[in-house]
Amino acid sequence: MYGILKLLSLLRPATTVVWNSNMYYNEIVGELIEGLVDIYLADLKVGSERCAQTILGSWDYLEVTKKNIIRASTHGRVIVRHVILPGHTECCLKPVLHWLSEELPGGEVSLRDNYFPPAEARYSPMVYLSRKEFENALHLAGKLRLNLVK
Repeated sequence: MYGILKLLSLLRPATTVVWNSNMYYNEIVGELIEGLVDIYLADLKVGSERCAQTILGSWDYLEVTKKNIIRASTHGRVIVRHVILPGHTECCLKPVLHWLSEELPGGEVSLRDNYFPPAEARYSPMVYLSRKEFENALHLAGKLRLNLVK
């Protein structure tokens, strides 16, 4: 982390800095990068505590990630990416989209249809996302008036 901060401090002001992050980091990281980052490319992987625990092995994923996304939105442009998990519409997709529409109205959202099933995974979906699931996700995002970006 020290090396990244040192590099960021050396950049010229005209340089646009993009922080590509899973947003699952300690509060001190958010404090340290404040003012150094212009665009936060943030991942929001799941929408339920159950999925965070089983798929990601994290008991505080949503709390930490959402807090960091909100914090980032007060300091720069935020683009939230959500890779749509097959079979996770009710537990993940809908809660993520509703949260984004409530907490980041007008924020930029990138819905990703490029989920790739891992070779060995106990709890991750083992199938690809269907075209219908992706179309339904786009429809819901439109209903919620989310600002979709690629």
